Amino acid sequence: MVEIREITVDDLEALVGLLQQLWPERSIDKGAVGRILVAGLRSDNQAYIGAVEECELIGFCSLTVKNNLWLEAKSGIVDELVVDGAHRGRGVGRRLMGEIEKIAREQGCKRLDLESAGNLTSAHEFYERLGFEKTEYSSFFFAKNVG
Repeated sequence: MVEIREITVDDLEALVGLLQQLWPERSIDKGAVGRILVAGLRSDNQAYIGAVEECELIGFCSLTVKNNLWLEAKSGIVDELVVDGAHRGRGVGRRLMGEIEKIAREQGCKRLDLESAGNLTSAHEFYERLGFEKTEYSSFFFAKNVG
């Protein structure tokens, strides 16, 4: 049976394994992930949850809550969602997203946003089944490394 619970620092090793599945082209720095995890666990604006089956972390989802002047309310951003490849298609992602949505509501969020790479059409379909709307803006996403 799959249990949804908060992530702890004891989950770091398994979390790094899941993140490697999410970003297979990247080298994941376990120490850096650990430092960010600890900071996030201490923050009132972060939520990290996991799906656990038989003591094994098989899924992960994270939420950042921010004040949004444009919305005139708080909004939530789903930063990561990943389910272990061997456990996909069993409703684990749906349960994680349901719990993240509940947490966002409890935090006073008016809206929940997420990004998904353009080539991940099955993920897009998954999010649409959960009630997310694919939006196309007349703007672009910009990023700049500052550290």
